[in-house]
Amino acid sequence: MIHIENKTYHEIADRLRDEIGESDYYSGNIFHSTSAYDATLSSTLIIYRTTHTAPDRTFTTIADVVPVWWSCSTVTDEGEKLNDFDFGKVRKLIIE
Repeated sequence: MIHIENKTYHEIADRLRDEIGESDYYSGNIFHSTSAYDATLSSTLIIYRTTHTAPDRTFTTIADVVPVWWSCSTVTDEGEKLNDFDFGKVRKLIIE
């Protein structure tokens, strides 16, 4: 079993946040490589936003990320391996 480390969660969340951008919907793949394995997060997500108004502009932030579907696969030199990926950790990092 592959243990997904906090550093990997942070890097995947950063990439996912960048790919989501200003959208309210996301469907795609995030690839991440470590020295021990390659990981692919495939997901379809609904993005909920909060609108903020400042004196000089209006902007939105991500209020919640709701997965319609997700899967995280990990592959080593020996082939595909099970992992302990937790989408809730990525979700929490995105909405912080």
